[in-house]
Amino acid sequence: MKEIEKEFQVTPELSAAKMGSGQLEVLATPALIAMMENTTQDLLNGVLEAGQSSVGTQIQCNHLKASAIGSSIIVKARLIKKDQRFYSFELEAFDGENMIAKGSHQRAIINVKKFMARL
Repeated sequence: MKEIEKEFQVTPELSAAKMGSGQLEVLATPALIAMMENTTQDLLNGVLEAGQSSVGTQIQCNHLKASAIGSSIIVKARLIKKDQRFYSFELEAFDGENMIAKGSHQRAIINVKKFMARL
């Protein structure tokens, strides 16, 4: 199946203290989840047709280890299943050689015009 790997930098704006998810100057879990979603979205860019996008529908993440501001985070996503318009992924994130998170994510392919009209 398809795989992708992406690198992100932990900036002060991505800290738990700045994002409001905690008080420490470490990578915030919501920022880590956004990195994971961004990586899977990039993996799907090759399958999207004109007028389509993908939206996250489910995520499960175990944030195992803190990462300092300035760290370089590598997110790895692997497509494990396609069921009609739903795509499922396995996720891992690393700070150097240390695994800092693992989880799973599901995205749905949507028609942008129809999706936005329903809001």
